[in-house]
Amino acid sequence: FEVQAHSDVVKRIFTMKFKPGIVRVPYKLKSDFGVISVANSITNTPGTVVVDMDEKRRYYYVHWINVISPKEEVCHENISAGFEKYIRRFL
Repeated sequence: FEVQAHSDVVKRIFTMKFKPGIVRVPYKLKSDFGVISVANSITNTPGTVVVDMDEKRRYYYVHWINVISPKEEVCHENISAGFEKYIRRFL
């Protein structure tokens, strides 16, 4: 998966086929460990970087190299839902 993600970013850069933007991604975790672990996982994924967090409203603000939709549900499903699923196993 890691090689595939890096290859996708490189391909997008060379072909100039990307649609960058900052999206708001809701999160459902409550523990500080979980929230920070997911934020770090998002940042370590090629093509995404957490640039800010709103802890009161429970959002990450993520720079995404290829925004497929600005809708929060779509962003959550494509960016953070998988990480949250795995982090819940440790909590």
